[in-house]
Amino acid sequence: MCESERALMRENVLAWEPATALFVPDRDPLVFYRRLAGLAAVLVRPGGSIWLEINERLGPETAALFSATAFEQVAVLADFLGRPRFVRAVRR
Repeated sequence: MCESERALMRENVLAWEPATALFVPDRDPLVFYRRLAGLAAVLVRPGGSIWLEINERLGPETAALFSATAFEQVAVLADFLGRPRFVRAVRR
């Protein structure tokens, strides 16, 4: 989540998870996904897949990072409430 979304986070999550695991700077919300896309392009074997839980407001942007690297069949998928919460990508 972006730092500006901190107020939306439930208190029980804030009490147990470190802020560095929950929040990214507003100026670069895809910082970790950019790094993951690069690492996954090297580490995931052809035909293998990567699944990511994402910020529901950043689905297309997150998917685009993987489409621009070594992945195909990149899709934004919904959670059980119908919110876009996952990206799945298959290594070419």
